Amino acid sequence: MTHPFTPRYHSPGPYQPRGTDRGENVAEQILVVRTAELKSHYDFQGFLPLDADSVYRLYEKIEVLPLERNLAEDDPSYKQFVAYNVVRSGDLYLTYLRGKGQGEARLRGNRSVGVGGHINSGDQATLFLNDHLKAAAFRELYEEIQVPRDLDLRFAGLLNDDSNEVGSVHLGLVYLADLPESARDAGALKRQQSVAQLSFSTAEELRRDSEQFETWSRILIDSLDELQ
Repeated sequence: MTHPFTPRYHSPGPYQPRGTDRGENVAEQILVVRTAELKSHYDFQGFLPLDADSVYRLYEKIEVLPLERNLAEDDPSYKQFVAYNVVRSGDLYLTYLRGKGQGEARLRGNRSVGVGGHINSGDQATLFLNDHLKAAAFRELYEEIQVPRDLDLRFAGLLNDDSNEVGSVHLGLVYLADLPESARDAGALKRQQSVAQLSFSTAEELRRDSEQFETWSRILIDSLDELQ
């Protein structure tokens, strides 16, 4: 169902890498919501399956604020919006190791099934003019790996985990990206150093090796049946 404020999806422009390291781009303006306000609507831990209309209704009710990233990273009174794209190809899922250049230093060295990054204040101008969240999620995905421009990207739900210092300041917007099997070449997908050791795994393999993954990914690995 198309949201009434989002008549069409605009593909992002040409790829332009951005500095994302906490030490390199401290003045980056990212979008946040007050944690208390979020909890007044959705107070949950883990993965919460939602359709796109539900998250748009939430977006209309809450006050979305721009905040310098270096301030937000250590302030759990705010939740930073992060696009977290799960790439699926047939019955296989893309995984990678967070390598050099990874914006969140606290996650480096972990494996992940989520490709993406922060939604910044530049996205907010188009909030009710096009599919703002989907466009931002696709841009973050396209910055990290080389995917087709017509990739099927669908909103799947919200991800929240307050059990550690990284999760306590972030809110995941989970999207499921269906990659054509013809494009399933892990070596050709890599675009940045922050995405290393790309490979595809079955759901069974992910569950078997889940301890190698960051917390958000472990949560989603346990919820793969809900990612439809």
